[in-house]
Amino acid sequence: MIEMAQAKQIPVLLVAVPQKSLFVSPSPIYAELAEQYQLVLVEDTLSDLLKSPSMKSDAIHLNEQGYLALANAVYERLLD
Repeated sequence: MIEMAQAKQIPVLLVAVPQKSLFVSPSPIYAELAEQYQLVLVEDTLSDLLKSPSMKSDAIHLNEQGYLALANAVYERLLD
């Protein structure tokens, strides 16, 4: 998908999704892909938000505050 998007000059940004484990941490595949394809990566934000009960609507989904925080982190990363 990354190669297809890049072939069409579509910018790609990766948001690392946590791997399934006891501890919420981003899957290492995202850092590998970001390095391989020279992509912008938002690595720890989603994992950090999912650690905070006040940012979640249930065990696995963000609530309105959480999604806003994620959107702001993506925005800030794009400004960099």
